[in-house]
Amino acid sequence: MTAHEGDHSDQEAEKVSGVEDSASEAEKAESNSSSSDYRQKYEKMRAHSRTWETRAEKSLEEVKHLTAQLDSLKDENGKLEETVEALRSQLSEATSQLAEATRHHDLTTRIADLGGNIGQLFDSKRFCKAVDELDLDADDADSTLKTLIKQHSTATAPSSSLTWEQPGQGISKGEELWNRRKARRGA
Repeated sequence: MTAHEGDHSDQEAEKVSGVEDSASEAEKAESNSSSSDYRQKYEKMRAHSRTWETRAEKSLEEVKHLTAQLDSLKDENGKLEETVEALRSQLSEATSQLAEATRHHDLTTRIADLGGNIGQLFDSKRFCKAVDELDLDADDADSTLKTLIKQHSTATAPSSSLTWEQPGQGISKGEELWNRRKARRGA
């Protein structure tokens, strides 16, 4: 090997090693850049993942909150349905009582118009039973009612035979009794 050949082989070795060095540097730079690219992509994807994780947690909290509200509304709805049913039953009861009171009012008005003694007639169980069976809307209701009044009425003193005490009339029966009592007690 000549000196020139030795130089030439040294140069080639340097070129090869230089090429190898530059290749390894390029690989290192590429690996560094790909490593930093990978790291950036990783961080970006991780942040994106955290964003969705946070959203999912918030959504879960909202679902739990809304589920609790729905359950409370169902409870309130059940209570409201019970209240509505109770109010419906009270309404039907009140309606029947109103119908009964209206019928009783109409009946007492008719009895008074026909000249019956309302207090005396309604004290009679037989009269009340007969009147309950009576249809007040029938055409012959007044004549039937008149007959029932005659059957269940007892003779009473006419109002003209009653006497009333007038002021300044003198000693009344009440005053007379009071005076006797005072005399007995020695007052």
